[in-house]
Amino acid sequence: MSHDVTERKRAEEERDESLRALRASEGQYRSLAEAIPQIVWTARPDGAVDYYNRRWFDYTGTTLEQTGGWGWGPVIHPDDLQRCIDRWTEAVRSGSLTRWKPASSGPRTERTAGTWCGPCPFGTRTA
Repeated sequence: MSHDVTERKRAEEERDESLRALRASEGQYRSLAEAIPQIVWTARPDGAVDYYNRRWFDYTGTTLEQTGGWGWGPVIHPDDLQRCIDRWTEAVRSGSLTRWKPASSGPRTERTAGTWCGPCPFGTRTA
């Protein structure tokens, strides 16, 4: 008894090619994100941050384990933290994560030397 596996084989090859293209695209994105002098970060739809570029770690003196997910709170000034959490939570809830822009008067963040600087690199939600 024989089975024609041509269609299955074609689907597997297409999947493999798509995965290769996705990995290449991600590699290009990360190379660009690491090359620019700004802080770059990405978040999942649930609001958990899943990537920071090296500038974030240089700026805050933290690690991904310390500030990944929703763990970025310790680098936000205590007087600004709740406002930052509220804005981020609302952006996640409303699905408006793509409408955030760099903050011009956002919360202060703690740099590696323990000094507070502003604005928060997390930005503020646009209308």
